[in-house]
Amino acid sequence: MDHYSFRHVTNVYTNSFSDVAIIFLDLGHSDQIFLGLYLLFQVLTIVVYKIPVLKWFTKYLPIISVLGIVSVIVMYFITNKWAIVLFYCIPVVIVFMFKYFLDLAYNTKVKEDNISALTSLISTIMRGFGAATLLVASVIIKFFTLKILYLIFPIISIGAAALLSRKIIKSVFHNISKVR
Repeated sequence: MDHYSFRHVTNVYTNSFSDVAIIFLDLGHSDQIFLGLYLLFQVLTIVVYKIPVLKWFTKYLPIISVLGIVSVIVMYFITNKWAIVLFYCIPVVIVFMFKYFLDLAYNTKVKEDNISALTSLISTIMRGFGAATLLVASVIIKFFTLKILYLIFPIISIGAAALLSRKIIKSVFHNISKVR
């Protein structure tokens, strides 16, 4: 795999704003729009934290997940740069929602005595998952294109997060009568 591809793979999955920069540079956007995109994603984060995520996931998890997957598929087929930015915002919001939901579940289930050990364990698991993700992504890029990678990984991620969230709703939040 050449340096260019490795740079893309490592940046796409580091969960930072540079990920977005790489994707939008590949789409042909000027680097002058990055401040606007950064501000847009900050606003989206604030909006997500105002959404009653637990209530929405309890009622609409399949719809939210399908919406994210469909938007990724639409992004794959459209060519208008600004339409891609618009459709990119949908899975971003959904991933923020999954993160917020998982934070809620973690804070609900974990006792203060165990939080340090569990946080360390989660960090170790995430590093292993990150390494595995990079390995799989490098194999995909070797045989396919970056565009295929941008299609496959978000679909797998949203699908896996939806399945995990459904299990968490049943096991962690099953007895909560008042949902935020």
